[in-house]
Amino acid sequence: MTKITAIALLCISLAAHAIPVTPVITGNQANFTVSLPGGYEVDYELTFQSVIGLSVGSLNITAEVINVNDPLITNRLPSALYNTIPGDLPVMVTIEPPALSGLSFVGTVQVDIHTHNLPYTRRTPLRLFKAQVGGLFHDITDTVSPGSYRARGTTGRFSQFMVVRDMRPKASIITSKMNRLKTSLLAWENSIDVTLYGELTNKVNQAEAAILVSDYATADTALTQLLAEIDAANLADIPKVWAAGVLLDNVAGELYAMAKTLRFTLRL
Repeated sequence: MTKITAIALLCISLAAHAIPVTPVITGNQANFTVSLPGGYEVDYELTFQSVIGLSVGSLNITAEVINVNDPLITNRLPSALYNTIPGDLPVMVTIEPPALSGLSFVGTVQVDIHTHNLPYTRRTPLRLFKAQVGGLFHDITDTVSPGSYRARGTTGRFSQFMVVRDMRPKASIITSKMNRLKTSLLAWENSIDVTLYGELTNKVNQAEAAILVSDYATADTALTQLLAEIDAANLADIPKVWAAGVLLDNVAGELYAMAKTLRFTLRL
C-alpha cells in the first residue's frame, strides 16, 4: 500500500465515523464539548487573536474515538517507541473549515483543552499534538495545568488534535522542536522581509547555541524576544493570515507556535 493510498483510506475511515460537534461562539472565541461513546469527554476553547467570519457553521468540527494501535495513526507520531495514545482518551478532533465559509484569522489561535478522563500529575508526559489532516503530528503544548488535565497549545492553521503520551527524552524533544523551527524559518525565507528574517534567524541561532551548552535561561530569553518580534511585525513584513480555501501560509502564526512550544519544553 502506498503512502498516498494509506492516507486516503484513513480520511475515508475518519469521515465515516466522525461525529459533528457544534460550537458556541462568543466574540473571538469558540467553545465546544466533545462527548463520545465510552464516556470520553473533552472541553475545547479556541481563542482567535483576530478573526473574521467566525460562526457556528464556519469551523466544521468533528470528533472520533480512534484505535490507539491503528498504524495509520500511530505512524504519524514522532516516535513509535516513545509516543502512545492514552487509552483513557482515544479521541481525535478535526477542525476543517469549508472553503466557502468565509473564515479567516490573523496571527494565532490559542487551543485550550480540559478533560476529566485523564489525571494531572506534576510531571505528566501528556501533551497536546496537532497535525494537518493525514499529516504528521507535532507537539504544540505551551501550558499544562491541574484541574483534572488541562493543556494549551498555539496554532497558525487548522488541523487535527489529540492528546499523546510523549515519553521521548527531553533532549530529544528539544532537538526536534528546534530543528523544526529552523527548517520552517529557512523554508519561508523568501516570504519574510529581509531585515526581519535576519533578526529572527539571529534569535533562533542564539537559542540553539545556548541549548547546545545547556544554558536554557539564555535560550528562553532569545525565544521570548523572537516571539515579541513576530508578534510586533506587520503584514508587509511577514504573512500572518490564514483563510479557508485559500493557499496561504500563515508564516507568523506557525513560527510563533513552534517557538512557544519549544520554550515550554525548555522551562520544564
